[in-house]
Amino acid sequence: MDIIGIGFGMMSFNMSPMPPMQDFFNSSMGNLFQGNIPAIKGSPYIDSDSLVSGIGLGASGIPQPPSYQDFMELTQMQYEQQAEQNQYLYDFRSDVGDMKQQVFENNHYEFDKQGNPVLDEKTGKPKLFEGAEEADQKILRGKWEQGVMKDLDKQHKAEWKEFQQRSAKILKDIQQHPGDALDPEKSKARQQQIMDLAKEEQALRMRHEKENLSATTGHLPNPNNSKETMGDFINNGINEYQTMVNNHEQELKDSPAGQTVQEYFDSINSFVQSQWQTLKEYQSEYDFDPDAMKKYAGRLKFM
Repeated sequence: MDIIGIGFGMMSFNMSPMPPMQDFFNSSMGNLFQGNIPAIKGSPYIDSDSLVSGIGLGASGIPQPPSYQDFMELTQMQYEQQAEQNQYLYDFRSDVGDMKQQVFENNHYEFDKQGNPVLDEKTGKPKLFEGAEEADQKILRGKWEQGVMKDLDKQHKAEWKEFQQRSAKILKDIQQHPGDALDPEKSKARQQQIMDLAKEEQALRMRHEKENLSATTGHLPNPNNSKETMGDFINNGINEYQTMVNNHEQELKDSPAGQTVQEYFDSINSFVQSQWQTLKEYQSEYDFDPDAMKKYAGRLKFM
């Protein structure tokens, strides 16, 4: 798998829990940070002076990959950022749980014969009644909340499955069409596909987190702020978390190692495009169709 036309956006796949993302990252980046380009040097397919065997265009200035140290620095940053993000979510979930408990210290639900809470006619949500929650009411609430969360979990698993299957198909298509890397528009499109998948995964994870917290809690009043609901508090917390994630991504890009990797991706794409342009310019002299050369792009591996 070549890395042409992929870009820095793929670095987020390194921390993804999704198998297609991890597999794509590993197959694309596995040997990138070794400080050499073994697939070019001594390759039976690629002339030592050119990217195209036998053409002899005198390719020079092939960009050298970042060092293994750069990769380790980026990975270490990602693990530290992931730990900070996980701690934030852990603390935030704990805060929501504590606030929910405060609500039921002075309020309770009442239930029908089927064990469902009585609903508020205006909001359609479980109605709160004044008075501390009693033991039997707490048990009924627990059973009802368990059912709600079970249904939500089933929905979330189905959404993850759909996303995973779709992302796997997209990434497999990119891997199976390396020739697209030689087409400027298609190369740009494959980078956008990768970035879109990374953003979609993040958005899906954030929506699920918010829904998990809000499903049985969002309609409750905020015990610490009478002007907002728990749903408002949850929305603000998730937005703050998203800001943290965005800042971490920018820190990764702005780091010395991140800039080195980004520059490599930029230079390798520019290099390949310049080679392709040269082939087009020599088309009449060497009597071949440049478009036909795209099928050899799978041999242009920079790792």
